[in-house]
Amino acid sequence: MKVYFYFHVLCQVVNVLASTNSNNKGSLESCVQNVEHMETSFIKDLCKSNPDLEEFMIAADILIRSDCALIDSCRRVVEQPHDDHDEVDFIVVGGGVAGPVVAGRLTENPNWTVTLLESGPEQPAATDIPALLSSAIATKYDWQYSTTPQKNACLAYGGVCGWPRGKVLGGTAVLSGSMYSRGHRDVYDGWLRDGNVGWGYDDVLPFFKMSENNKDYHTEHHGNRGPISVQKPTEILPITRTLMEAAQELGYEEIDMSDPEPMGFSIAQLMMSSAKTRVTTPTAYLRPHLRTRSNLRVRTNSHVTRLLVAADRRSVYGVEYVDGSNRTRRLTARKEVILCAGVIGSAHLLMLSGIGPAEDLRPLGVPVVQDLRVGHNLQHHVASKLTFQLNVTNDRLLSFDTIGQYMKHRSGPLSTTGGLQTSAFLRSNRAGPAEPADVQLFFDGYSPNCAYALPVFGGQCFAATAPVVMNVRPVNIRRAEPGAPPVGERRPVRPAAHRSQLPGRRGGRGRAGVGTAAGQRPGDAHQGAAEAGRHRRPEARRSVQPARVRNRPLLEVSDPVPHSRREPSRGHVQDGPGLRPDRRRRPRAARAPSPRRPRGRLVRVPDPAQLQSHRARHHGGREGRAFYQEHVALTRDSKRRYF
Repeated sequence: MKVYFYFHVLCQVVNVLASTNSNNKGSLESCVQNVEHMETSFIKDLCKSNPDLEEFMIAADILIRSDCALIDSCRRVVEQPHDDHDEVDFIVVGGGVAGPVVAGRLTENPNWTVTLLESGPEQPAATDIPALLSSAIATKYDWQYSTTPQKNACLAYGGVCGWPRGKVLGGTAVLSGSMYSRGHRDVYDGWLRDGNVGWGYDDVLPFFKMSENNKDYHTEHHGNRGPISVQKPTEILPITRTLMEAAQELGYEEIDMSDPEPMGFSIAQLMMSSAKTRVTTPTAYLRPHLRTRSNLRVRTNSHVTRLLVAADRRSVYGVEYVDGSNRTRRLTARKEVILCAGVIGSAHLLMLSGIGPAEDLRPLGVPVVQDLRVGHNLQHHVASKLTFQLNVTNDRLLSFDTIGQYMKHRSGPLSTTGGLQTSAFLRSNRAGPAEPADVQLFFDGYSPNCAYALPVFGGQCFAATAPVVMNVRPVNIRRAEPGAPPVGERRPVRPAAHRSQLPGRRGGRGRAGVGTAAGQRPGDAHQGAAEAGRHRRPEARRSVQPARVRNRPLLEVSDPVPHSRREPSRGHVQDGPGLRPDRRRRPRAARAPSPRRPRGRLVRVPDPAQLQSHRARHHGGREGRAFYQEHVALTRDSKRRYF
């Protein structure tokens, strides 16, 4: 039986290769061999629960490695020898989203030498295919962090949510949906009002335009000469058209998500090339220059473990890192060390180097260089799902016909991100009629990707909508060892805050049962406010969105350690240490201080008696337990990964 299985796979591969031979310029012999990005075997394990899809993924693995245009070996990072006495002008720590931009821009000056250090390997070629956008989650390309046990969220997952972070050149963008958006004008102008000079909308717009090569819009708000290719997918799925028609019936306009004042629904633009491959910042800012700029070095599999702090404890002159052969090395900088290791990685590295809260570092035996509140202003988002029953499944979008269509013409379902095409900016019940949108919706789950498909019950697929809200929680270190994962103590909004958002949530459900969308109805079990409240807590999970920029007093690292700075990201960057849309409308001076935050602490920790009472009021009792048990049973019976 197994022999027949692999023989059938081979026959299908031969058929696809025969049909795509004329489109595949060159051959494997003309590509660079034995490089990391050709390692695509991880995708073969994504669909083992379904024999038909397992067969498809094995064939996809073979076909991807046979397509030199997709592999693009001549523009990939190749391991270079390390020099223990090496010194450069700039060291960029982290090759995720911001790091490649910083390194690429700095090396435009031929007199500056730059080395970028990335903990993970090169981006695998399989993730360049839009439909396989989440195939690297929970693999070696993912740090696979998780939160500490939560009281009001992640209840469907035992109180602990996964927190994917990219351990790969390209960072978490390699694991995400490639959606391109900027945020409302008022967000940036709010940063300017807070004292962040140079971060108003009119200040950042030239940088948006400079980075962007927009294929669809030619307005004053978009650029057409930048390195990042942006366009709408050419393959629009039926569910996407249905959603847009339903939105128009409800009076919402189709918008450009990057408009200065977005309000409505949109088929989102993707960071995608004309060849229908995903674009990341290494694609745009590093690969074109790897063979032409002698002042640019990119070292993958190089995990930075410590910053080298000068004797005066006020400057950083280099880094210590472990290379791919597990050998500890040093690299020094004549000018600057720039941290671009992400919202978690940068704080983690600073604390391992002794720059952080003394009360956290001393018990772990870490010598304190600067006693600063590093990691105690983590700005993140929580997303809550709404489930809808559809009368179609998404598995049939993965077939030998569709992969042949993509390999030959770069078209078909594999050339798009599926349900992730659609998003919306709306006002919740808390926003006034003249205020900007304060809720963003994502339509998730209906995509040609078995690795990220939502559960299928009774042969019918579920999709999801995710309202996004803010939460704040510290990041800390467990142990002094660099290999120990950090503690991400995310705190989703309190139950009272959940209830304040519920009218908008119920409105989303009500609108889903109107007109064109009436056939895709929400589950009847979660229609009211109380039901929605109970549903949100088990379903609350992580969401990757920009974080807020705060002015200099909260970025204290910039003052006592002037040569070690965190590079703030520019708009299109989703995974940066310092960006977050600020939905607060009043000036800081006009707001009364929160009674819940005692002086000197960011987060109040309730005593056990208060916590027990809180749990009993908000998600205890027979009704809450019954819902939770029912949800867990559905998840278990689905026999699929449930995100």
